[in-house]
Amino acid sequence: MVWFLFSAGLVVTYAAAVHFWRKWVRPWRDVDHVIHEVINGRTPRTFLVDGNRSAQRIAVALEDVFVRQRHLATRVEEDQLNIRTILGAMRDGLAVVDGKGRLRLMNAVSRHLFGITDDGLGRNVIETFRDPLVAEMVTRTLQTGASTSHSINVRGGGSGGDRRLAVTSLAIQQEDGGTHGAIVLFQDVTQLQQLEQVRKDFVSNVSHELRTPLSIFRGYLETLIDEPDLARAERERILRVLEKHSTRLHSLVDDLLSLARLEAPDPGLNFVSILLDGLLQNIVKDWEKKVSAKELRLVHISDADLPPVSADEARLEEIIYNLLDNAVKYSSAGGQVTLRASRVDEHNVAISVTDEGTGIAAADLPRIFERFYRADKARSREMGGTGLGLSIVKHIVQLHGGSVEAESQLGRGTAVHVILPKDR
Repeated sequence: MVWFLFSAGLVVTYAAAVHFWRKWVRPWRDVDHVIHEVINGRTPRTFLVDGNRSAQRIAVALEDVFVRQRHLATRVEEDQLNIRTILGAMRDGLAVVDGKGRLRLMNAVSRHLFGITDDGLGRNVIETFRDPLVAEMVTRTLQTGASTSHSINVRGGGSGGDRRLAVTSLAIQQEDGGTHGAIVLFQDVTQLQQLEQVRKDFVSNVSHELRTPLSIFRGYLETLIDEPDLARAERERILRVLEKHSTRLHSLVDDLLSLARLEAPDPGLNFVSILLDGLLQNIVKDWEKKVSAKELRLVHISDADLPPVSADEARLEEIIYNLLDNAVKYSSAGGQVTLRASRVDEHNVAISVTDEGTGIAAADLPRIFERFYRADKARSREMGGTGLGLSIVKHIVQLHGGSVEAESQLGRGTAVHVILPKDR
């Protein structure tokens, strides 16, 4: 009887223990496992919990939290990707500063402009950009909510050269009207500034080139009007001077119009297949008289295996005419001018004009293709040059997909090489 009661007690105790474990221990252990997996961002094997309603409700709630967390994480990841995509596509620099003046976001362009190697996040503006004007602009925006704009110079940076930046600071407004932070934009205007300087120089040079002959015209015309009985020899001298400067004005206007047409959206080039040897032979015949008048020799050389070239024939002739004009102009009597066409490689040919003239100083050589640049200004004007010939040559060559280069030594002559692709 005693053993029976003892055995029954053991069975009851075991059954109670099993029931307790199933109802209170195992469910909460499963809930603890689910919580651990959710905290660590992993998907639990199951959210189902048996034996305890409270544990079941908590597990269901955890599943809902997990789904919401995953959804929010996906949205955050998508938003971050969108932000990175937008910032990466921006050509201007951008930085976001919080209300305490500390950097919270910066794109790659900003880091490149200022030579910043890390992300710079968490530092204040002056530490990041090392420019007191930028720091002052951001501080003013944070304090007043007003946008500010200035220009700054940046030395070095990722580009390795000095840059001119247009900086704009914009306030990030809160719903109550307060300033939550600032957005700082950096626009590289170095090239725009250079283009503006080129425009100013161009206008200045054109004005000067026009003013000089027009002033001479006006002076001599006043002389002819005020002195009708002027000696015939003096009158003829004045008319020759007027003819010389009218020719110079005509050349200048022609060159300016040619440049304008070349820089138009559609320069109107007509590409045809051209045999260079025949073209150069015709040009040599056209120049025989002018070359002979200066007691020069014009030599034409063409490689035997020259392929046809796809080019605008009129513009190609203009290139060669400009180069020959310079060569003849700066050569002395008894010298030689060589016009040569040669194969560079499988895809390119070269047209070269070489003279034995005065040559160009090494300091001037890199700039001879600029508009109105003259290595010898006084002599160029005396010879009637406009200073636009080589610039026109460069424009035409570039429109053909080619390149132009020059080599020269003072007193030993100059060689200009035009490299053209044989196909468009």
